[in-house]
Amino acid sequence: DGRYLLLRSRDTTIKIWNAYDYSLLRTIKVNRPQIDARFTPAGKSIDSGGRDSVLYIWDITTGKLQHQWRKHKGKIIAIAFDPTRPNIVLTAGTDSMI
Repeated sequence: DGRYLLLRSRDTTIKIWNAYDYSLLRTIKVNRPQIDARFTPAGKSIDSGGRDSVLYIWDITTGKLQHQWRKHKGKIIAIAFDPTRPNIVLTAGTDSMI
């Protein structure tokens, strides 16, 4: 919706910034650096994934972990959402799986 900016960093954090005044709103501490992170279409959570092959879903308001799934055997390198079914998340990994 243009209100927030999302930054995933090598320092094992995901940061949410206010897009209007660039103030830091929330820092989410993760175990390992995340390769990709996306706001969900509803804008209430963030999906992230990386070298540990786990898809994480974080609550934007609290920064708490809501769910995690380990379905890949390699790194998660990309996350996307189906525009016709926004509750479906797609992940691509180095294991050649989607």
